[in-house]
Amino acid sequence: GPDLKEFKPRLFLMAAQNQLPVIPIALEYEHYLDGWADADGIWDSFQFVFRKPKTKVVVWVGEPIADTEGIRLRDTVSTTIRENCKRIQKELNRPEDQRLKD
Repeated sequence: GPDLKEFKPRLFLMAAQNQLPVIPIALEYEHYLDGWADADGIWDSFQFVFRKPKTKVVVWVGEPIADTEGIRLRDTVSTTIRENCKRIQKELNRPEDQRLKD
């Protein structure tokens, strides 16, 4: 989602050089604290997650993406994952800026 960090290029450079596709995968949780994405608030996330009887998560697996240029491959995969995280957030009725509202 919005917390997706920039991917380091090494894996993508190696994939492009060896003509291997990358499979994009997106995970989105119903509540942002379920994902443990915020290192500053890991204690809050821990308490939130382990007090709940269940956690809803949506997993999206995309089609393989291949490119002969590693940086372009990284950018395409990153964009694809971000777009699908936003789509999933809408399906979960979770605003992108939920972190600011909670």
